Amino acid sequence: MIRRRAYTACSSIALLSLLAMSLTGCAWVGAGRDVGEALQKSAQVKTAKFSGTVTYAISGLPGAPEGRSIQMNIDGAYDEADPTAPKSRLQMNVPGLMNIGVITVGDGNKYLVTNRGSYGAPIDDKVLAAETAGMTKVFEALESAIGGFREGAPSHVDTGEQLRTIFAEGDVGNICEDVWPEFAATMEASSGGGSIGEVTGGENLADSCRKILKTNPKLWFGIDDGGVLRMLAIEAEIAVAGTPAKMKVTIRIDITPTDRVPSITKPAGVRMLGSYAGLQKLEHSAATGD
Repeated sequence: MIRRRAYTACSSIALLSLLAMSLTGCAWVGAGRDVGEALQKSAQVKTAKFSGTVTYAISGLPGAPEGRSIQMNIDGAYDEADPTAPKSRLQMNVPGLMNIGVITVGDGNKYLVTNRGSYGAPIDDKVLAAETAGMTKVFEALESAIGGFREGAPSHVDTGEQLRTIFAEGDVGNICEDVWPEFAATMEASSGGGSIGEVTGGENLADSCRKILKTNPKLWFGIDDGGVLRMLAIEAEIAVAGTPAKMKVTIRIDITPTDRVPSITKPAGVRMLGSYAGLQKLEHSAATGD
């Protein structure tokens, strides 16, 4: 049960950060306009690698050491130089809890690599269409939920390069009322692994969101000298549903554009499944331990 709750909270915030990278920022003003321009420049990058961490410090969980900290490591790359055959690789690892790789190589299939083996299935075009349509609504809602842009302290990438860093905040009210229901509807329409309603026990999504998301998320956007987004960080406090526990979640994702196409290949020993829905259920099971 702890594993499921940790994965649910962790993956929800990680998804929020990835969504933020897909915004246009067209409606933002002041320093937010600079962030929007950086997001648009980043969208033009065709090959890149990225890495990051999702760290959450747990307090108030019965039977667990106070202040326990767990970290999910993220590593991946994408290659969209050929728009007819985009490739991507995403590895997510929580030591002792979860180790999942998701790969596409432009052959119309999605591949899943877990401790149980490697699996694949043809991507369902109808599912992709539903996700695209739903995510468009999520992006629009999320964009209006982020504001208060201002200059922050400079940050650095691993190579030592200094980034101009702009701070912003998400609004809990807007996120819970507008963003989360759209996101939940999209996931329920496209996922083979159940719905968010199963986690909330059928409670109204906006109400359950307010109970879980205890603080306005803080965001930091790191922009390089070329005006390209190179870093995104998010911090928020979350209450784990059904327990007195709270988690302070901190996320940082670093993006490195590269002229050298990242190596993204089909995993060995793949067992092909009969449906895309079956692959999604297997992914959900590998992540939560169900």
